[in-house]
Amino acid sequence: MPQIVKEKKIGSTTVRLLQGDITTCQVDAVINVTGKALTPPDLDETLEPSPPSAEISTIEKADTAEIPVLVTPSEHLKAEHIMSAPTVSTTATAGALKIRKTMRSIMEEAQAKKLKSLAIPAIGSGINRYPLERCAEILLQELNKSVKAQDNSIEKVIFVLDTQKSYRIFEQVLEQFDQDQENE
Repeated sequence: MPQIVKEKKIGSTTVRLLQGDITTCQVDAVINVTGKALTPPDLDETLEPSPPSAEISTIEKADTAEIPVLVTPSEHLKAEHIMSAPTVSTTATAGALKIRKTMRSIMEEAQAKKLKSLAIPAIGSGINRYPLERCAEILLQELNKSVKAQDNSIEKVIFVLDTQKSYRIFEQVLEQFDQDQENE
């Protein structure tokens, strides 16, 4: 497993960057926005996971559309749970809003479940190619809003990045991130 190099406190929460595979993270929940099953690289391909019991939670806000978050136990990962949100399809005009809504719903559900640690990918930047720098800014802004809450349960967030380039971009944005900044 690659080494965690960058770490920063946002409120009482430790934020880490990791270049690696999200399925190897030992956390309360890994975030899945791919629409595909998460399986660790060393899982026997003949192994069929049993269907998990699922709990669907829908976050409703007056200023946002509903973003359902499906929470399932993890059978084959080091994480205890998988939090799945719909695949984030982005466009130049709607991308920021979709990424923001998805991250907000994920954070609200994590707080509601009193989770302490999360592993989060660069939501919206994969197949949809939303700019990584802007993606990192949005994710950090929403994280900052969530962990400022008086009843914050989240102690650790790991942003898991699949390439060295994406790691470097997130590292630069994290270094420059100001917790007191105004969010959009």
